[in-house]
Amino acid sequence: VIKERAWLNASPTIAEGEDVQTWEKIASTLKRFNLGLGADSVNSAMPGLLDYCRMYTTGTMGCVSRLMSGDADIAINWYGGMSHARSSSAYGGCYVNDVVLAILMLLRKYQRVFFISLDGEHCDAVEEAFYESNQVLTLSFHCNPEKGTFPATGHVDDIGIGQGEGYAVNVPLDDGANDRTLMHFFDPIIKKIKANFKPEVIVFQSGGSLLPGDRFSKFNVSSRGIGECLKRVRDFNVPLLCLGGSGTNMAITSKLWAYETVILTNSEDIVGFQHEKKVMDSNGDSKDDILIPQETTYREYFGPEYTLHVHNAIMENEMTYSTSNSFKKKILDRLNKFIKPTYFQQ
Repeated sequence: VIKERAWLNASPTIAEGEDVQTWEKIASTLKRFNLGLGADSVNSAMPGLLDYCRMYTTGTMGCVSRLMSGDADIAINWYGGMSHARSSSAYGGCYVNDVVLAILMLLRKYQRVFFISLDGEHCDAVEEAFYESNQVLTLSFHCNPEKGTFPATGHVDDIGIGQGEGYAVNVPLDDGANDRTLMHFFDPIIKKIKANFKPEVIVFQSGGSLLPGDRFSKFNVSSRGIGECLKRVRDFNVPLLCLGGSGTNMAITSKLWAYETVILTNSEDIVGFQHEKKVMDSNGDSKDDILIPQETTYREYFGPEYTLHVHNAIMENEMTYSTSNSFKKKILDRLNKFIKPTYFQQ
């Protein structure tokens, strides 16, 4: 995955070299790897970069190790999910693609890996890495690339090539897409994938860019909506690796990951019983929510409601019924055409 050793060699220099003049001398080398200097750069060559990459990457690989050894059925690293990094360059704030590394490791044991991205941004580098493979099926829900939102890839007609034709599934969503829109696609697609592809292990990526309130989000999906998707994935009853991803709003992204952890540990009844309360959402409707306990560290970040869920906002859904149905039919027809259940009979 790391093709050029210079990419590895650059990182220790950056991590230790905090002198500005030293940084200027290696600026041309950094540019080669799509790295920049200073806070204004998306892929900043910041002090401590190597340690940061080691932390999230080894966390993900440790999760993979536990799954492959049978020590765990579900493994979580919300710190991981850097799905934009390329083999020899940083991209989109991602430096090492722990998702691709994890899938490559899983392929040493499993024949069929199902990757699902509910990150809100297209999983471009993960899709590229396995675009010609029929062992990895990628499913991504993200902003319609025709809107020009980063990374502006993932058209519904991008489906893979060669042996991988049909194994890349893209669901571009228009602005304002909500829980109903998400489930309109998610339910039938994963049912078809479960029946036809028969995944042996799943990698699930979840970020905050689907949630209203995220700086770059154009969607209106609640944490409950994403949670319903995760429940369906959990119920596949195969080894499951859960990773984080995008998110510019620290409070709502951490709320999402906390709620997903509750789902993955089957603790909803316990947590709800102890902390549930009624709240009013932006539409004026009363909803059940979970109160964040007083003793929680950094509780002040989650005010003024101090509740767990991220609710739908008042936002127009530009995803029309005809567009949704057209995309869904096209995707399901392709899954039937390219991925035959008979391919994977034991």
